[in-house]
Amino acid sequence: MRTAGQSSAAGAVRFRSGFRSEGQNVQRSPVPILRSKIRTPFLPQVCIARQAIEDRVLADQQDPSGRLIYLSAPPGYGKTTLLCRVARRFNGATAWISLDPLDNDPHRLTDHLLAALQLPPADDEAASDGAVRLIAALNSIESLVEPVLLLFDDAHAIHNEIVFDALRTFLAYQPPNCRVAISSREDLPLPLHSHRQTDRLVELRAAELRASDNEARELLSRLGVELEPVALAGVLRKTDGWWSCLKLFAISWQQRRPEERLRFLERFRGTSRFIAEFLLESLVSALPAELTNAAATVAVPEFFNESLYTRLTGRDDISSFLSQLQQLNVIALRPEEGTARYRFHPLLRDYLRHQLPRGRRAELHRLTARWFEENGFSDRSARHVQLAEGLLRGGAGREAPLVPPATVAAHGGVSISHREYQLLQTLSEGLSNDEIAARLFISTGTVKWHLNNIYGKLGARSRTDAVHKARAAGLLPS
Repeated sequence: MRTAGQSSAAGAVRFRSGFRSEGQNVQRSPVPILRSKIRTPFLPQVCIARQAIEDRVLADQQDPSGRLIYLSAPPGYGKTTLLCRVARRFNGATAWISLDPLDNDPHRLTDHLLAALQLPPADDEAASDGAVRLIAALNSIESLVEPVLLLFDDAHAIHNEIVFDALRTFLAYQPPNCRVAISSREDLPLPLHSHRQTDRLVELRAAELRASDNEARELLSRLGVELEPVALAGVLRKTDGWWSCLKLFAISWQQRRPEERLRFLERFRGTSRFIAEFLLESLVSALPAELTNAAATVAVPEFFNESLYTRLTGRDDISSFLSQLQQLNVIALRPEEGTARYRFHPLLRDYLRHQLPRGRRAELHRLTARWFEENGFSDRSARHVQLAEGLLRGGAGREAPLVPPATVAAHGGVSISHREYQLLQTLSEGLSNDEIAARLFISTGTVKWHLNNIYGKLGARSRTDAVHKARAAGLLPS
């Protein structure tokens, strides 16, 4: 693997017109280049080879037509790892960019793109049009002699239409010597159809990226988890091929004493601490509050369709609901193609429904049971009746609100995130850091980080001071 622009002559950049030595007539970029952004990441210590998928992505490397590799799946499905392995196997030059929100500035993105391509910064100090600079940088790829694989990781960080316009233009006239690989947690506004129609698109989503049972077994074994077949089958069913959840299960397993592991297996679910923190921080926190509430509601049944969605939510907007979830890669695939049933990943379903108060969950189980009975699912109906009765016997419970407002604006001009709002509520109850971490399914380090943010925003010096100032600002009830 070589980075784009490098040749066998060390320290040189090769163009079709010849060689230009690095440092010759090259101006320093006005934006500092963060080298770690344009370096292919290291592979995890334990990494499962995925020969079939890698071969599919790397097929026809000598084909002169530009190809697009598009990976769209929730966090933790192995997108970055797959691209790392592909970059190492690519027979040509590679240019890697790990995108972040700052790259919505087309000038900053252009400078990092040129650095990733090992091309000199353009002599364009007078140019102020970011789109023009970005397109010019992309077009410079055609001047390179050898094939280039251009990789954009974490493209969901981009929301600037100027950047997308430039990328769409480039893809429409993609140089024959360039393959483009894009990974994202969300679907992007890119014209995939033209590449799909001309057989120049490799499209991988959660269904293709998920670990097979054999891959999951191999990963757990290499992470030191050895289970009896029945127990292993249960873990595979709950993790359902989600790579990060498999790894988090293994970490949790290793941290427990042998005598504690059986109980952990019995209780393993989406509310298990590491799993819940991962789901919240990387996935659920990005959802709008109204969407999250609706998702939690329809996570109570094993699956849902339009009729059950309307029964549980009282709404008739399932098309909009599904469209938003599919855009964010949150809704799981239909159990069978051609059916009208939808479901969530088992661990995500666990997490979502357990954020609802017990009383609300019991009510939804009763509604679900009634719907199942009316539609010929007597066994499922009986199970939901039992679940409702069990919740009512267990009491209402004290659980954190499902989703506080995404941003709570204070009268004094202070605004806090929904996570900070949750922490303020727990502070008002006098909970310790450990108790807050357990309540919100986050680490104590994350608790401390959020507390420091709260103190800074409120100008508070202590927990008590923060609560007083939050109440004075209207963030908490007096």
